[in-house]
Amino acid sequence: MAGLHRGLQNIWDNMQTAKPTIADTSAHAEFIDQIVDAGLDPEDPWVGGYVSVVWERARPFFLSRGLPAHGSKVLEFGCNFGATSVMLASMGANVTAIDINPSYVNIARTNARAYGVSMHTEFLHVGDTRRLPFGDQSFDLVVCNSVLEYVDDEHLDTVLREIDRVLKTGGILFVLGTSNKLWPREVHSGVWLVNYIPSVLDPLLRRIVPKFERGLNPWRLVRSLDGYENLDASDQGKSLMEGKRKTSSPLKCALLQLFGLASTAFGTSLGLLLPSIMVALKKNASSAQTS
Repeated sequence: MAGLHRGLQNIWDNMQTAKPTIADTSAHAEFIDQIVDAGLDPEDPWVGGYVSVVWERARPFFLSRGLPAHGSKVLEFGCNFGATSVMLASMGANVTAIDINPSYVNIARTNARAYGVSMHTEFLHVGDTRRLPFGDQSFDLVVCNSVLEYVDDEHLDTVLREIDRVLKTGGILFVLGTSNKLWPREVHSGVWLVNYIPSVLDPLLRRIVPKFERGLNPWRLVRSLDGYENLDASDQGKSLMEGKRKTSSPLKCALLQLFGLASTAFGTSLGLLLPSIMVALKKNASSAQTS
């Protein structure tokens, strides 16, 4: 039994450290064709190389928080081309992923086949994320990677209530890569001051500003999920900084450490103040939302 346990542990450790590679070349060729048909560049690291990007840049922040637990049920809300889902499945999770774009869902499904994780992934088109096709408390973990900033402002509270509904008590909502409205420069588009312009002018801005985007107000996020525990505040940013040390320079980490001390003093967490929001929120029994 001890030998079996060590063998299973070795398999788990390898899954945690071995970067996903193409397992089905024909599926990968189909993925490239779908990307091209969608008018996108397969050479773009945020498109054709997105799995490598999230493995190198996002995975350390999951590992530092002990996420995902092996065999856990994970919902990726807004799967794009499936890169984060491939990463999570490669780390041992059973992933259900949704997107409002049916073409992206098809591309993500093909991408998962290419990386050999189809057995642990399911991709669904959900046109209206205010009504998720899942039962109450279905998932141990919900991951929102660079997606909540794209939800219509008038729908955001309803969407967050739906996410809360399908997340198990004791489960975690992990938000990352999400443009922060507090900052003068919107991180995805690189446009300055757009976060500070009144939203009533959005129709005009969409016509005159290339790649018009806005960030998410982090206080709106935590207020909508009142009663959730901010795990990053609870551990005083240790998990976030552990991930940063694996993805950032020592100088940047030193500056972030100082910034983190200031955020703790003000009763918040470092990840809510960064240009890209990163926060892990735990659903407590007392924090159940009502529709």
